[in-house]
Amino acid sequence: MPETGHRTFLSAPDLMATPAGMFRNGRFLHGAEQRPAMLRRSLGADTEVEIYFSLRNPASLLDAALRHAKTDDLRELTGGLDPFTIRWSGVIRRLREACPDTPFVLWLKEEQPYIWPQLMHFAAGLHGPVLTNGIADGVSRFLRPEIAAHLEAYLKKYDNYEPEFLARVFERFTSKYAAHDQAVEVIQVPGWTAQTVSEITEAYMADIQEISAIEDVTILSG
Repeated sequence: MPETGHRTFLSAPDLMATPAGMFRNGRFLHGAEQRPAMLRRSLGADTEVEIYFSLRNPASLLDAALRHAKTDDLRELTGGLDPFTIRWSGVIRRLREACPDTPFVLWLKEEQPYIWPQLMHFAAGLHGPVLTNGIADGVSRFLRPEIAAHLEAYLKKYDNYEPEFLARVFERFTSKYAAHDQAVEVIQVPGWTAQTVSEITEAYMADIQEISAIEDVTILSG
């Protein structure tokens, strides 16, 4: 990017699909590549573009989608799609084919509070340790006010930290001090058991490994 260049951030929650269209035609994010590809073309070949978005455990995603749709009919919501077949890797490959010259930066929603400083630093194009000002905002909502203040005071003793270290500190504070119902997501899908959630989660983690091998895709992780 030339010295006179600058970064502009565009936020579009429905860029790949609206909540109602997430399982259109019984497919997961069918046509998700269309709007990002149109956006990329509209910005012109001389504009450097990066696309950032989070991945989410399909078990958690379906739980949230049911609550958003105010229904408990999973089959109707997904158009009959088998929850065990939901894979992000197929979506990422379609996006890469539609936007071959565009790097993708991804992170797991489950890790977002811990990697938030790393994400902000990465998006800003900065390199090196992450500055401590305001970096605890992502985890403070899980902590009692006095514990959040203790974390902030602890971090202010230092000028900066490496993002991986910050992630470990945040995870340590939440695991030790956060209320269980704040730090642990409870998934309640009608007809599902703990085993169902576990199996879908295992498939999700295997899918993440597959995504990590796709060219020009970076996965931020603590």
